[in-house]
Amino acid sequence: MTEHSADPEDLAREATRAYRAGDYKHAIEVFSEARQLFHTSGLPLRAAEMDNNLCVCLLQLDHAQEALAAVKETPNIFHNEGNLLLKAQALGNRAMAKAALSQLSEAEADYRAAAQIFREIDHQEDLQYTMQALSKIQLQQGRPMEALDAMQSVLNTKTRPSLRDRFLSWLFKLPLRFFNR
Repeated sequence: MTEHSADPEDLAREATRAYRAGDYKHAIEVFSEARQLFHTSGLPLRAAEMDNNLCVCLLQLDHAQEALAAVKETPNIFHNEGNLLLKAQALGNRAMAKAALSQLSEAEADYRAAAQIFREIDHQEDLQYTMQALSKIQLQQGRPMEALDAMQSVLNTKTRPSLRDRFLSWLFKLPLRFFNR
Protein backbone atom coordinates (compact mmCIF):
# COMPACT_ATOMS: atom_id res chain seq x y z
CA MET A 1 0.00 0.00 0.00
CA THR A 2 1.12 3.54 -0.58
CA GLU A 3 1.42 5.77 2.38
CA HIS A 4 -0.76 8.43 0.72
CA SER A 5 -4.26 7.04 1.00
CA ALA A 6 -6.38 3.94 1.48
CA ASP A 7 -9.28 5.52 -0.44
CA PRO A 8 -9.44 3.79 -3.83
CA GLU A 9 -10.59 6.97 -5.59
CA ASP A 10 -7.58 8.86 -4.22
CA LEU A 11 -5.35 6.01 -5.32
CA ALA A 12 -6.89 6.04 -8.80
CA ARG A 13 -6.17 9.77 -9.09
CA GLU A 14 -2.60 9.28 -7.86
CA ALA A 15 -2.05 6.46 -10.36
CA THR A 16 -3.46 8.58 -13.17
CA ARG A 17 -1.05 11.39 -12.29
CA ALA A 18 1.84 8.90 -12.31
CA TYR A 19 0.72 7.58 -15.70
CA ARG A 20 0.53 11.07 -17.17
CA ALA A 21 3.99 11.81 -15.80
CA GLY A 22 5.33 8.68 -17.48
CA ASP A 23 6.03 6.88 -14.19
CA TYR A 24 4.44 3.63 -15.35
CA LYS A 25 5.91 1.44 -12.61
CA HIS A 26 4.40 3.62 -9.89
CA ALA A 27 1.13 3.86 -11.83
CA ILE A 28 0.97 0.05 -12.02
CA GLU A 29 1.56 -0.28 -8.30
CA VAL A 30 -1.11 2.24 -7.37
CA PHE A 31 -3.67 1.13 -9.99
CA SER A 32 -3.23 -2.40 -8.59
CA GLU A 33 -3.91 -1.19 -5.06
CA ALA A 34 -6.94 0.79 -6.18
CA ARG A 35 -8.22 -2.21 -8.12
CA GLN A 36 -7.99 -4.45 -5.08
CA LEU A 37 -9.77 -1.91 -2.87
CA PHE A 38 -12.54 -1.38 -5.44
CA HIS A 39 -12.93 -5.14 -5.73
CA THR A 40 -13.18 -5.71 -1.98
CA SER A 41 -15.59 -2.77 -1.72
CA GLY A 42 -17.99 -4.49 -4.10
CA LEU A 43 -17.37 -2.10 -7.00
CA PRO A 44 -16.55 -4.41 -9.92
CA LEU A 45 -17.00 -1.70 -12.55
CA ARG A 46 -14.37 0.54 -10.94
CA ALA A 47 -12.07 -2.46 -10.37
CA ALA A 48 -12.37 -3.31 -14.08
CA GLU A 49 -11.54 0.30 -14.98
CA MET A 50 -8.35 -0.07 -12.95
CA ASP A 51 -7.59 -3.29 -14.86
CA ASN A 52 -7.92 -1.39 -18.13
CA ASN A 53 -5.56 1.28 -16.85
CA LEU A 54 -3.13 -1.43 -15.73
CA CYS A 55 -3.22 -2.90 -19.22
CA VAL A 56 -2.18 0.39 -20.80
CA CYS A 57 0.63 0.93 -18.29
CA LEU A 58 1.90 -2.63 -18.66
CA LEU A 59 1.97 -2.25 -22.44
CA GLN A 60 4.07 0.89 -22.01
CA LEU A 61 6.66 -1.28 -20.24
CA ASP A 62 6.42 -4.11 -22.81
CA HIS A 63 4.69 -6.52 -20.42
CA ALA A 64 2.14 -7.69 -22.97
CA GLN A 65 1.27 -11.01 -21.33
CA GLU A 66 0.52 -9.31 -18.01
CA ALA A 67 -1.43 -6.62 -19.86
CA LEU A 68 -3.60 -9.22 -21.54
CA ALA A 69 -4.19 -11.00 -18.23
CA ALA A 70 -5.27 -7.71 -16.63
CA VAL A 71 -7.83 -6.87 -19.29
CA LYS A 72 -8.94 -10.31 -20.44
CA GLU A 73 -12.37 -10.26 -18.75
CA THR A 74 -13.06 -6.52 -18.53
CA PRO A 75 -15.20 -6.35 -21.71
CA ASN A 76 -17.59 -8.89 -20.14
CA ILE A 77 -17.75 -6.91 -16.90
CA PHE A 78 -18.58 -3.69 -18.74
CA HIS A 79 -21.10 -5.54 -20.90
CA ASN A 80 -22.83 -6.92 -17.80
CA GLU A 81 -22.90 -3.43 -16.31
CA GLY A 82 -24.41 -2.03 -19.52
CA ASN A 83 -21.55 0.40 -20.20
CA LEU A 84 -20.92 0.17 -23.94
CA LEU A 85 -18.25 2.88 -24.09
CA LEU A 86 -16.10 1.15 -21.47
CA LYS A 87 -16.74 -2.22 -23.13
CA ALA A 88 -15.49 -0.90 -26.46
CA GLN A 89 -12.45 0.71 -24.84
CA ALA A 90 -11.70 -2.56 -23.03
CA LEU A 91 -11.95 -4.47 -26.31
CA GLY A 92 -9.48 -2.01 -27.81
CA ASN A 93 -7.09 -2.43 -24.87
CA ARG A 94 -7.35 -6.19 -25.11
CA ALA A 95 -6.68 -5.96 -28.85
CA MET A 96 -3.54 -3.90 -28.21
CA ALA A 97 -2.26 -6.55 -25.81
CA LYS A 98 -3.04 -9.34 -28.26
CA ALA A 99 -1.33 -7.44 -31.07
CA ALA A 100 1.76 -6.99 -28.89
CA LEU A 101 1.76 -10.78 -28.43
CA SER A 102 1.45 -11.27 -32.23
CA GLN A 103 -2.04 -12.73 -31.84
CA LEU A 104 -3.08 -10.71 -34.86
CA SER A 105 -6.32 -12.43 -35.87
CA GLU A 106 -7.58 -12.30 -32.27
CA ALA A 107 -6.55 -8.64 -32.04
CA GLU A 108 -8.37 -7.91 -35.30
CA ALA A 109 -11.56 -9.51 -33.96
CA ASP A 110 -11.43 -7.36 -30.82
CA TYR A 111 -10.73 -4.20 -32.84
CA ARG A 112 -13.69 -4.98 -35.13
CA ALA A 113 -15.99 -5.53 -32.14
CA ALA A 114 -14.80 -2.28 -30.55
CA ALA A 115 -15.29 -0.37 -33.80
CA GLN A 116 -18.85 -1.66 -34.13
CA ILE A 117 -19.70 -0.40 -30.65
CA PHE A 118 -18.01 2.97 -31.25
CA ARG A 119 -20.14 3.33 -34.40
CA GLU A 120 -23.32 2.41 -32.53
CA ILE A 121 -22.71 4.96 -29.77
CA ASP A 122 -21.30 7.54 -32.24
CA HIS A 123 -17.95 7.91 -30.48
CA GLN A 124 -15.94 9.16 -33.46
CA GLU A 125 -12.55 9.80 -31.85
CA ASP A 126 -12.20 6.28 -30.48
CA LEU A 127 -13.63 4.85 -33.70
CA GLN A 128 -10.92 6.61 -35.71
CA TYR A 129 -8.16 5.36 -33.41
CA THR A 130 -9.57 1.82 -33.54
CA MET A 131 -9.81 1.79 -37.33
CA GLN A 132 -6.23 3.03 -37.60
CA ALA A 133 -5.10 0.21 -35.32
CA LEU A 134 -7.17 -2.28 -37.33
CA SER A 135 -5.55 -1.02 -40.52
CA LYS A 136 -2.10 -1.55 -39.02
CA ILE A 137 -3.00 -5.13 -38.07
CA GLN A 138 -4.27 -5.80 -41.59
CA LEU A 139 -1.03 -4.47 -43.06
CA GLN A 140 0.97 -6.72 -40.75
CA GLN A 141 -1.09 -9.66 -42.02
CA GLY A 142 -0.29 -8.77 -45.64
CA ARG A 143 -3.76 -7.45 -46.49
CA PRO A 144 -3.09 -3.94 -47.84
CA MET A 145 -6.42 -3.49 -49.62
CA GLU A 146 -8.37 -4.20 -46.44
CA ALA A 147 -6.04 -1.84 -44.60
CA LEU A 148 -6.82 0.86 -47.17
CA ASP A 149 -10.54 0.25 -46.71
CA ALA A 150 -10.16 0.60 -42.94
CA MET A 151 -8.22 3.84 -43.29
CA GLN A 152 -10.73 5.15 -45.81
CA SER A 153 -13.53 4.44 -43.34
CA VAL A 154 -11.67 6.54 -40.76
CA LEU A 155 -11.56 9.45 -43.17
CA ASN A 156 -15.22 8.95 -44.11
CA THR A 157 -16.29 9.35 -40.47
CA LYS A 158 -14.83 12.83 -40.15
CA THR A 159 -17.50 15.48 -40.36
CA ARG A 160 -15.00 18.25 -41.17
CA PRO A 161 -12.02 16.66 -42.89
CA SER A 162 -8.90 18.76 -43.12
CA LEU A 163 -7.04 19.39 -46.36
CA ARG A 164 -4.66 16.58 -45.36
CA ASP A 165 -7.60 14.23 -44.72
CA ARG A 166 -9.14 15.03 -48.11
CA PHE A 167 -5.79 14.44 -49.83
CA LEU A 168 -5.33 11.12 -48.03
CA SER A 169 -8.86 10.08 -48.96
CA TRP A 170 -8.14 10.83 -52.61
CA LEU A 171 -4.82 8.99 -52.35
CA PHE A 172 -6.39 5.93 -50.72
CA LYS A 173 -8.99 5.72 -53.47
CA LEU A 174 -6.36 5.45 -56.24
CA PRO A 175 -5.51 1.76 -55.66
CA LEU A 176 -9.19 0.98 -55.24
CA ARG A 177 -9.93 2.51 -58.65
CA PHE A 178 -7.03 0.59 -60.16
CA PHE A 179 -8.51 -2.69 -58.90
CA ASN A 180 -12.10 -1.63 -59.76
CA ARG A 181 -13.29 -1.83 -56.19
